[in-house]
Amino acid sequence: MTKKLFVSVLSLSLLLGLFAVSSPAKALSPIPYNYEYVSQSSYPSSLVAGEVTSVWIKIKNTGSLTWYGSGNSNIVRLGAGSKYGNENQQRDYHSEFYDSENWLSDNRPVAISPTQVASGETGTFTFNIKAPSSAGIYKAYFAPVADGFGWMKDIGMYWQITVLSNNDSTCKFEGESLGAVVPGNNVQCCVGLVPYVPDGVVGTRGTCQKPGYNGGSSKLSDYMFQYMGQTENVTLDSGDVKSAIVTFKNIGSSAWNRAGNYPLRLGTSNPKDRSSKLKAVHPDIPLCVSSAPISCLGSYSEWLGSNRVTMNQDNVSPGNNGTFTIQFENDQNLAAGKYKEYFQLVVDGLGWLTDIGVYTEVTVVGSTPSSDNQSGSNQQSGSNITVTSLSITPATTTSVKSGNIYDFVVKANYSDGSVQDVTTIASWEVIDGTGNGTMHTGIPGRFIAGSFGSCYVKATFSGKSVTSALINVMSL
Repeated sequence: MTKKLFVSVLSLSLLLGLFAVSSPAKALSPIPYNYEYVSQSSYPSSLVAGEVTSVWIKIKNTGSLTWYGSGNSNIVRLGAGSKYGNENQQRDYHSEFYDSENWLSDNRPVAISPTQVASGETGTFTFNIKAPSSAGIYKAYFAPVADGFGWMKDIGMYWQITVLSNNDSTCKFEGESLGAVVPGNNVQCCVGLVPYVPDGVVGTRGTCQKPGYNGGSSKLSDYMFQYMGQTENVTLDSGDVKSAIVTFKNIGSSAWNRAGNYPLRLGTSNPKDRSSKLKAVHPDIPLCVSSAPISCLGSYSEWLGSNRVTMNQDNVSPGNNGTFTIQFENDQNLAAGKYKEYFQLVVDGLGWLTDIGVYTEVTVVGSTPSSDNQSGSNQQSGSNITVTSLSITPATTTSVKSGNIYDFVVKANYSDGSVQDVTTIASWEVIDGTGNGTMHTGIPGRFIAGSFGSCYVKATFSGKSVTSALINVMSL
């Protein structure tokens, strides 16, 4: 009787393992399964509806168990979905990129390759994706899963893919510009979208939006951004007009508008709404901000008064980048020296977004000394402004459970006494225990705890570095 019961339990276990490919996975505990992200194939530039292409993700086994691509135990596959996806893209969802001729199921593209990946070795998920029938811009999220045991850590791995209509591969998708009102510009919105032109904007055919769209959200919390970078600092000689370009990614739920209801602008800061004495009084207009000449008319940044810079684009939908071209000129004959011009995003009519200390250093040359040598309370004239040190928080020992995340913040201290949050523009790495954690590739300062042990996080900015206190990675 005992022998029969044991055989029955074993048979049931094997049967469950065979059907695990289509069963939702449960939470993983404790960590024999862990990994470190290595790399993935680049985004496909675009796919026509129904088109198939191959993609891949490489990850390193940092857990204690060997992974297998087949068999009855320790099988590691790639699962569709992520907690970073929208409400319809959570773990085990039926992926819109499912290829019935290539995938294991509609929520499991492929198993790990090679068929055996020991701890410390790197495995690859290679599979096809098939573009859905509806045109649009998609994000395809995936995460590794040990089927029958649970999901591994979720760091938000995805591809952003533009799917074109079978009928017209030249139409514009949601949020894309139709360009200027000029002869020969006959480009149209893709099916299901209509042109939208904000109030007060002329010379442009607008952007493609869903019917009924009337501009940005009236809730400030819907406006979120990620700093993407900026061009080099500016040197101004007498009579010069020079530009600096700052780029932000829209990671909120509302579109950004250049004009109309609740426009997103770059406001002067430190202090807020200060009057810039280096704004361009004789700006270069129109300013070409795109490689496509058709979009150079009617879409450019300009100063509104002395405390606002408009966005280059008419409209920026979530997931896309918006740019601000700030034109500087020493029209007020400021003294030769270095000036720091601070800026902060603001939704006019709603409020200011988070201040991350964005600034451009403007070096004025060829000017005679002036008694009025300040361009704002944050400026210093006639001397080199340098980073003297960095500080990181938290400054005490931190404990993080394996698979969880922890956000660090780094600030730069300058020789003029000012302090800037440089979290989004610093370089980050894990040191003295790289197998115990990684830094998120898309969210600066975010530490992802790995296998049990300890390590440190190091941030570098402007030639200076700072190391965190000890990080203890604990088992779940």
